[in-house]
Amino acid sequence: QNGGTIETSGDALYIDPTATINAASEQGKGGTWLLDPLYVTITNTLPSGENWDNTLTYNNNSDSAVTTYVQADKISSTLSSGTGVTVVATDKNKVADILVEAPITKSAGVDAQLTLKADREVRVDADITSTSGKLDMLFNSDARNNSSGAVILNADLKTNGGYVTLQSGNDTAKPTVGTYIGLKDSELQDLIKSDIRTDRNIITNGGAVNIYGDLLLATGDYTNINTVAADKTTGGDVYVSGKIDS
Repeated sequence: QNGGTIETSGDALYIDPTATINAASEQGKGGTWLLDPLYVTITNTLPSGENWDNTLTYNNNSDSAVTTYVQADKISSTLSSGTGVTVVATDKNKVADILVEAPITKSAGVDAQLTLKADREVRVDADITSTSGKLDMLFNSDARNNSSGAVILNADLKTNGGYVTLQSGNDTAKPTVGTYIGLKDSELQDLIKSDIRTDRNIITNGGAVNIYGDLLLATGDYTNINTVAADKTTGGDVYVSGKIDS
């Protein structure tokens, strides 16, 4: 029997750091933890002077919309229990974003999936990795077809056999904006000031990579998409539906 769904719903969410989220199944496929607030920042470090006991008071400085802070370590431990995690950022103006600021690592458990879906931008500034079991990754920007917001990948992805899907718009046959693979701010400053270059890696160990929409490569160095499986003789497909530019 498969695991069920745990839903944490509301415009702003407080996730207690001591909470345990587990929808795993002993015999079947694990379930999913679903969070659907407005703006979401996935981090392990809060703004100066704040603490995890009162995260509902924070505001997004650009438009005063409440931001929900979710611990990256909490997502890591949930994935490692064999429970999938789905984060959906949506609001009435179709401008909700998801930002990943701290690494997410699946280090135990059976296969799982991480889904990040936002009305506007999905921005990943920290590595997401699995070292135990497959971790499927689905990142979907501009989820309500407002032609605003891309998938911005400024970090490495390692799925341990899982697939990677990067998508803009709600229909893979009609993608809207696209995907940008580039550098986080510190890496960009290294490039500008000292000509220190950083490559970007998507490594799946056999999983497919599907990118729906245009793809802009802007690292100043290599972008390595490697789907070769552990047997070194097979690998996943790589598909880009739009134009590729650099």
